[in-house]
Amino acid sequence: MIRHRQPALLLLFSFAGLCFSLGLAGHIVQPDWSLALLTAALLSYRSGWPWLIPGVVAHDVSLYWTVWGALPLAAAIPYLLLQIDRELGTALMWRAILMGVVCLPILWLGSGFMQWLMTLMLCVPLWHALTKLHARLSS
Repeated sequence: MIRHRQPALLLLFSFAGLCFSLGLAGHIVQPDWSLALLTAALLSYRSGWPWLIPGVVAHDVSLYWTVWGALPLAAAIPYLLLQIDRELGTALMWRAILMGVVCLPILWLGSGFMQWLMTLMLCVPLWHALTKLHARLSS
């Protein structure tokens, strides 16, 4: 039962992070809460992309006023993960590289290096927690 609620809860938390980012924009340097959660979820829950990609669209449109932010890179994650998962030894390294690449639009869409770095630092524990949760629900 919880497994079917997981994508909906991720979108709800992503929306809350989006509201938090919009509410504190310009006041303090903060991570991109929504993008960190959506990227971590895409990396840990590959089959959840039909639920998560619309969240990335909402994120890009509301924060950056364009769909050409993180969406093209995030939309490639499910396909790339299929290719990456064939390599057992380097799959974790490639996932970490994908995480950094998906968050790169933060840099060229007006945010600074500190926000990009903070987003990556937030994405890692979220990714770890979601991976453990998904592994627990799968078994």
